[in-house]
This record gives sequence, structure tokens and C-alpha cells, in this order.
Amino acid sequence: MLSDAHNPKRMSNLVAHYALGLIRWQKPEQSGKRNVSENAMHRYKTMIGSKLHSRDFNNQQQEMMLAASILNRFTQLGMPES
Repeated sequence: MLSDAHNPKRMSNLVAHYALGLIRWQKPEQSGKRNVSENAMHRYKTMIGSKLHSRDFNNQQQEMMLAASILNRFTQLGMPES
């Protein structure tokens, strides 16, 4: 399974994953936080789109702020009360 032809960082992650188990491996690697941010970007690109529509930089900033506030509002609406 292990090979020098593969990326060394990936191989060290695989070795650590198998040695520690999934949960104990995720904590020092902060894999959970990375997964949350990747999910947020996926939601953004799915709902808003992968491209900005404005050409002017100031308008692009406003477009991003508006899109982020829309996603935050959707997240608030969908969160369960616990």
C-alpha cells in the first residue's frame, strides 16, 4: 500500500490515520474545521454560483458581502433549537 511514488504528506497522513484511528487523528490535524469550511464553500457555490457577476472591484465586494449574509441567514433558519 505505501509507496514512494505517492505524495509524502498524504502517506504520512494515511499512516497516522491507520495508527491512531479516525477520531484521534482528526483532532491534531483539525480536519473537522477544514471540513466545515469546505462545506461552506460548497454551499456558497451551489446556491450563489462559482463566479462573480460584477466587474467592478467595489461591486464584487458588495456582492460577496450580500451572498455571505444570505448564506448566514439560511444557516440560521435551518439550525435546530437545542
